[in-house]
Amino acid sequence: VPNAELVRAWIDLGEVRELAGTFDASLDAYRKASRLVGADPVALAEVLFGQARARERAGNFSAALRDLSRGRRALATHTSPEAAKARARLLSFAAMVRFGQDHAAQALALAREAAAEARSAGEQAALGRSLEVLDLAQLATGEPTNGEHLREALTIFEALGDLAMQSTVRLNLGFVAANLGRWDEAVEWLTTGRDAHLRAGDAVGAAICALNMGEMLVNQGRFDEAERVLEQAKRVMRASEFFDGAASAELHLARVLMGRGKLEEADAALERVGAEFRKKGKTATALEA
Repeated sequence: VPNAELVRAWIDLGEVRELAGTFDASLDAYRKASRLVGADPVALAEVLFGQARARERAGNFSAALRDLSRGRRALATHTSPEAAKARARLLSFAAMVRFGQDHAAQALALAREAAAEARSAGEQAALGRSLEVLDLAQLATGEPTNGEHLREALTIFEALGDLAMQSTVRLNLGFVAANLGRWDEAVEWLTTGRDAHLRAGDAVGAAICALNMGEMLVNQGRFDEAERVLEQAKRVMRASEFFDGAASAELHLARVLMGRGKLEEADAALERVGAEFRKKGKTATALEA
């Protein structure tokens, strides 16, 4: 069997395992692909892009960024259209990882650069990912946004038939709507996002939607409903070793304890969660705890 076909099979297996929430197994598949790519810089960049996705989902942001930087270095001297598309993919995901690290200003700058490169290269998936980060980073840095970039991203991923990314964009449209005080609209986006994640076989993505729904239920004082949703999200995330997401669920479960007047239990939980976020370098979320 030609190496190119073997590489494609290992990459596809890595992606399936990532969606299934088995991130170590996903990385193993990408490592096997990397041993077979030879001197093809575009194929290597695709493998490293997949590795970075799996690492980001597992909360290992620094390792994800190293993979993305390595991929960009491999493409530095190549000018083919495929190399340009690969560069746009790597840069757009770097913006997403930076946002996940709570570095919103850097994420915003990277997203703008990635969007320009993606438009120039005609790389629609990278453009959609860049637009997604643009709205979120603008919101985090205090720039006005009403979700227009996210809506363009949703149109792109619908045209591509990318159900997993449609799910993520719907989740973030719910996040933006919640921040603008449009609660009913936020719940609608989150519900459709969770359904799409489940149709894509992405239990972790569905749990992220549930996490955001749980946060809103806590805000509304609906503690019993919030506890059920958040406990389920935490269970899925812990099982997938997505510790960053599980810690976020625990943060909001601690808020449930606060709402019920169990302040000593809440305080202990938040100390533990804050320490976990600081260990990951997520200072803004640690401050929230």
